[in-house]
Amino acid sequence: MSKSSRKPADIPRGPVRSFADLVGFQDIITAFHELAARDRVPQVLLFEGRPAIGKRKLLARLAATIYCESRQGCGHCQGCHSVIHGYQADLLWVEADGPIKVAEAEAIQDHLSYQSSGAQRVVVIVDIEDMNDQAANRLLKTLEEPPPRTLVLISSSRARQLLATITSRLVRWHVQPPPIELSQHWLMHALQEAGLTLSTTDVRDALERYSLAPGRALLALKMANSVEQEAQHRLASLLLKPLEGRDLHELQDLLKQQGWKANELAQHFELLLNRYYKWSLGLIAERPSHWPASVGAPDPRLLRQRRRILQQIYRGGGQGHNFLNAQLAAEALGSDTAF
Repeated sequence: MSKSSRKPADIPRGPVRSFADLVGFQDIITAFHELAARDRVPQVLLFEGRPAIGKRKLLARLAATIYCESRQGCGHCQGCHSVIHGYQADLLWVEADGPIKVAEAEAIQDHLSYQSSGAQRVVVIVDIEDMNDQAANRLLKTLEEPPPRTLVLISSSRARQLLATITSRLVRWHVQPPPIELSQHWLMHALQEAGLTLSTTDVRDALERYSLAPGRALLALKMANSVEQEAQHRLASLLLKPLEGRDLHELQDLLKQQGWKANELAQHFELLLNRYYKWSLGLIAERPSHWPASVGAPDPRLLRQRRRILQQIYRGGGQGHNFLNAQLAAEALGSDTAF
């Protein structure tokens, strides 16, 4: 592999990456520390698990361990602050709003191959499944033979979508959701900071409903108890019935106003469908609050069509993490077939 002759100092660093409120994962952190103490950490590690359980913060904590003065990821020393605030020159954090492209793969190669006499060089790749095939192929050689004194930490919520040539070069570490008691405490605190007060029963029910993923539970509880409720009601009134011409304009305006990314729109609709199905099956007695009274019982065929289109939107450019083209999304949802 050719060595880069320059230090990629102009590569933009990511946003603040605090791990102060990381909950759970102590077994992983302890095992990582033990491996690091014996210089036995695999050079390319994939941490795979459900979405919204804290994998990004876990990677930040592990990366901080490399530069921490105590080698524990204390969160308070200069080394940890350099990771948290994004000015650690030996760390490259790759997290894109859209697909991870060839440019990012080349930046990763440059970063790892730069010959430095200083600390270990680390790359963190968040949601590697968002990497397009061209970038993945560009990165294969680097993952197969990473340069000495380098470490690549990767997260994925959909590891099955990765190319087999990528997964064959990774040491996979399965990440379980945090214990429900820890997640419940974290969620209660996060809701209080958002100005919301819920009972411990409601919080625990939300965690169980959303597969013990505290991030998803927080999103759902905020939607049910904040100004987003009105947006949810408008979305339901549009998607639970066939769209007319003026509805398309309203849906387009709603998508623009909310600034939803594709995966966020899909999550909102999934929550809506879950409420409807529970009501239709008699699992809840009350009519779902986001099912508008102005429309009749949604046609199951219509719901299937909506779900199919939203899956296409989710999988489209960036595998769901890009911002939506509001006009195209509205037109697709107003059509009879998935695009």
